Amino acid sequence: MNTKIDISVVVPIYNAEKYLKSLLDSLSNQNFTGTYEVLLIDDGSTDNSLKICKEYSNFIITMLGLV
Repeated sequence: MNTKIDISVVVPIYNAEKYLKSLLDSLSNQNFTGTYEVLLIDDGSTDNSLKICKEYSNFIITMLGLV
């Protein structure tokens, strides 16, 4: 399936646990009528940022650096 993406939102993450849920909730509740993807790029966070990203994986199309 080849879906045209209108907008890509790139979110660099490093120990962003405190703000990450709010950010992802805001992105998932946008009124944008096009197709968009959210790219979460974790740079080795040592807090629960990775866990939070995985909780939102049904909304997030692509997660990079989350191994």
